Amino acid sequence: MSKNIKKAYHPSEYIKDYLEAIEMTQDEFAKRLGISGKQLSLILSENASITVDIAYKLSKLIGTSAQLWLNLQNGYDTYQLYLKEQEQLEEEMS
Repeated sequence: MSKNIKKAYHPSEYIKDYLEAIEMTQDEFAKRLGISGKQLSLILSENASITVDIAYKLSKLIGTSAQLWLNLQNGYDTYQLYLKEQEQLEEEMS
C-alpha cells in the first residue's frame, strides 16, 4: 500500500485554505471563532479534532453547516483507523 496517497484530509486543510482565501491571520480567526489561539493551532496542526462545539462555531462564522465539519472529521478519523488496521495486517503478514 502506498503511503503517499492521501484519501481523507483533516478538516484543518479546509480551514487553512479558507484563511488563505480571506487573508486572515490565525489569531484573528481564533478570536472571531471564540477559541484560543492555542486551540486553533492544535486543530491546524492536526493534533486536535473538530468537536461539535467547534463545528457549530465554524458553521456560524463561515456560513456552512456544523454537520459538514463533523462529517469531514468523521471521514478523516475513519480513514486513519483504516490505515492503522492495514498497517497491523501488513505487520502480521510479514
